[in-house]
Amino acid sequence: MGKPTSKFRWFARGFASGFIFFAALNALSWFFRSAGWSDLCGATLFEHTEAIGFPFEIWREGFGYDGGLMVDLPSVGVNAAIGLTIAITAGLTVVRLSNRIETAMPYEPANNTGFRMNFSVRGLLIVTTLIAVAIGLTKTLGPSPWLLGTIYFAGPLILILIAMGPVGIPWEQRSIILLLTAIFMLAGAILIGGRLDMMFDRVLLGVFICWVPQSVFAALLILGFVWWKQADSKGV
Repeated sequence: MGKPTSKFRWFARGFASGFIFFAALNALSWFFRSAGWSDLCGATLFEHTEAIGFPFEIWREGFGYDGGLMVDLPSVGVNAAIGLTIAITAGLTVVRLSNRIETAMPYEPANNTGFRMNFSVRGLLIVTTLIAVAIGLTKTLGPSPWLLGTIYFAGPLILILIAMGPVGIPWEQRSIILLLTAIFMLAGAILIGGRLDMMFDRVLLGVFICWVPQSVFAALLILGFVWWKQADSKGV
């Protein structure tokens, strides 16, 4: 077991986790406050009213707020204060439970042996395969709302499969593969959105709305699985 993590780092981790969780709630609010989902992927057969904000609405499409602003600043301030409270509470909770967390999930030093050689063979093969599959899908479907929707709703799943699927690849290499894949998918989403006459910020809004909640849910599942495996190995 390595050197114990400092309390400040545990607080930072808890704070970031709470903040991301609150961001996921805001992203999910889009699905409940909006009248339809098709506009998110550039399918403009029907014009739907869209809105976002948790717990208070901060933006509604085509609605002007005081001073001609596009967002409701008072609601933004209240939501930000609530999010900050949740993040601080999560940070303090993680600090309080840090000893139990370190016991349940012991530190494992990174293995950097053979990093460059392994990545040049196995890692590049995986990245090349993913790019080939993506190019094939692009040629088959074209710059369509279906392809953009696939990136929105299946992108996090693809990243999770890359992170958890291949065996025998150190986490350093997985991180590079994940980063390259995420950049490639984001660039593809922006390119497809441009072909569908979507604004740049609209595409990024779709990525935020779809990727953040899925990533948080996946992280919770992975942490729960790791915790369960550690407890099972110790006979708890």
